[in-house]
Amino acid sequence: MKSSPYGCGAGSRPGVSDLATSGYPLIGGRLDYLRGRPVAALVYQRRKHLINVFAWPDEGAADSETPPRTQQGYNVIHETRRGMAYWIVSDLNSEELSAFARLLAAGGMKGRGP
Repeated sequence: MKSSPYGCGAGSRPGVSDLATSGYPLIGGRLDYLRGRPVAALVYQRRKHLINVFAWPDEGAADSETPPRTQQGYNVIHETRRGMAYWIVSDLNSEELSAFARLLAAGGMKGRGP
């Protein structure tokens, strides 16, 4: 796991995993803002499909995960891990997106201190 350059507020920031050896290379990222809050926006790739991961601090939220659901033609997974909320969005099929989410949870969904 690499440390994150994406400061997402006081006290927490997402871990960033290099999943290239598993077939999901990290191809980009940026700090974005949603509803006035800083959000890490990471982009992974699986063949010709892009996988967008949005992450921000969600202190006090219990660890949870949702099965993939389809919204406007995209598969979406929401997970909360170690004080961070993650939204994973892609046109990748739900089975491979779930596999990606499991890899991300195992290797990178770890909230980090400053």
